[in-house]
Amino acid sequence: MHWINADAVRAGLGVLLALVASPHGWAGEPYRLQDNQLIDVHYRPEPTATDSGQTAFARERERISNERARSRTDTGDRTRQPAAGTRVAAGARYEEALQLFLDGQLDAALERLSEDRLQPEAAAAKQTPEDSARGWLLRGKILALRLDFAGADRAYTEAVKVAPVFFEAWFQYGNFHHQRNRHREARLGYQRALPLAREDGTEAEVAQILNNLGVVHSEENRKAAARRAHEEALRIRRALAQQDPESYLPALAESLTNLGVLHRAENRQADARRVYEEALRIRRELEHENPGDYLPDIAITLNNLGNLHRQENRHAHARRAYEEALRIRRELAEKNPDLYLPDVAVTLNNMGTLDRDESHWTGAREGYEEALRIYRTLEQKNPEAFRAFVAITLNNLGALHRDDNRQADARQAYEEALRIYRALAQMNSDVFLPYVAMALNNLGVLHQDEIRLADARQSYEDALRIRRTLAQKNPATYLPDVALSLYNLGLLHRAANRMVDARSAFEEARNIFSRFVARAPATYESPLRTVEKNLAELGE
Repeated sequence: MHWINADAVRAGLGVLLALVASPHGWAGEPYRLQDNQLIDVHYRPEPTATDSGQTAFARERERISNERARSRTDTGDRTRQPAAGTRVAAGARYEEALQLFLDGQLDAALERLSEDRLQPEAAAAKQTPEDSARGWLLRGKILALRLDFAGADRAYTEAVKVAPVFFEAWFQYGNFHHQRNRHREARLGYQRALPLAREDGTEAEVAQILNNLGVVHSEENRKAAARRAHEEALRIRRALAQQDPESYLPALAESLTNLGVLHRAENRQADARRVYEEALRIRRELEHENPGDYLPDIAITLNNLGNLHRQENRHAHARRAYEEALRIRRELAEKNPDLYLPDVAVTLNNMGTLDRDESHWTGAREGYEEALRIYRTLEQKNPEAFRAFVAITLNNLGALHRDDNRQADARQAYEEALRIYRALAQMNSDVFLPYVAMALNNLGVLHQDEIRLADARQSYEDALRIRRTLAQKNPATYLPDVALSLYNLGLLHRAANRMVDARSAFEEARNIFSRFVARAPATYESPLRTVEKNLAELGE
């Protein structure tokens, strides 16, 4: 999936969208702060569960066949996921099972790789640890294709248990958990794989592990660690692309895309534009030379670039980028809906937000509702991967309902989104606490609209408490969110005639926005002026 993989990572089995829909953004007027979300896309590991079984198998078979061909020519170059069985000859059982897999005989391959056979052979040391691990890795891959995630989990765990110094086993262990949005386990796998790959892998493999580790760090809001990983991956891939552009330019564009997502999350808009535009140039050139091969990647970059345009209030540019991305994705989804419908939903969501900005209510509603239908269908098959995207779309639809004075519908959408985010945060607070705060903020705005001031205060204060905690660890990303909550709280204080509290909240919000104006003037000049206007009205 060429994610969220990153808005889809395309080298794999399907589309698993990255949970990087930004909960940060200024809506430009009182009470609408942080209503809407844009979905950025990382390149992530290859998914195993969002494609139809037949399509998933076909793409994985093609990928492994290509890896084996490259191995036979002894190039050692792998710009995508390291594949089990491509570096050295594996044991006879693994080779037999792999050939059955490539021939489409999945049941027979699983029979050769049954737990009853693999465990005794490993215990009796009939294979090297690496060969034994390859058998478990292939078993895990097949079970994941069959959506037997519990069985796949056991297989990947056995692989790293029998071969604890085999970097491919740890990498694929991390990949599997990353696809399931189990970030702690994914981070463990990648962190264990990295030093082993530095000793025994190619530079391309080291860069791929760094890329995936950087995505995990970013999704967990560990921005400094994410930047270190992405910047090292980018340095390696630039050097490789200079030596062999045909092989490594796609990987270079992947790293540029991921770094651009990180730049935008940290309000470094100029840096984000620079790397997105370079990635888009590379991908358009690759598509010109290989028609049809890089269209999904072009759509990813257009989607992210459209988000940046919108954040900078360049709406005409954003619309052109979204429309081209959506046109590409609809055409791809007509041929392969399992693989590309999630991508369609991403751009529909983002276009809906742009339509809402421009008061195109009908277009916004149609976009959000189509995206929600897609995500609810996907959630039934793979709740771990898509539940958060249901919440994102509900949040956006709730904001639209509120604009249209459909308060009951807005409340229903916001409350369902908040329930989902709270449940997700219980499992993974690092990733989902920012979304809980955003949902609380939006519900607080709705409470305030309905003159439910006590409820509004509780929601705002809960959101502010979460955001202050997040900003202590990552001020570049979360201080603007603190300012947004302070601004809304200041409005509430003023409505309740608590002028001293209102002034204190507005002044702190002004000071924060003043710090960010130089970095991203298109984003922060408007909120700064709004806060200053409110202070002036208080008679500062």
